Amino acid sequence: MSRQIALWLPAVLLIAVMGSAVAVVVAKHENRARVTALDQMRRERDRLEMEWAQLQLEEATLGHHARVNRIAREQLDMLEPEHHVIVPLGGAR
Repeated sequence: MSRQIALWLPAVLLIAVMGSAVAVVVAKHENRARVTALDQMRRERDRLEMEWAQLQLEEATLGHHARVNRIAREQLDMLEPEHHVIVPLGGAR
């Protein structure tokens, strides 16, 4: 009986070592793939943050009162009314 165990034990240990080695290789590959994906996501986040900052600046520039006033006067021929009339709403008192 001990002779059979002595013959099978090295084979079982070899299989266990090989299985462990394959598991380590797979785990390292998955880790590298996830690190690469994380780096890509961080680059995308940085790009989107820069684009968001540019859009906020553009919005502030386009909505600036002086610019809107100039466009209203020059392109739409709008003028500020001479007399201001305040009309109360029907339900408000």
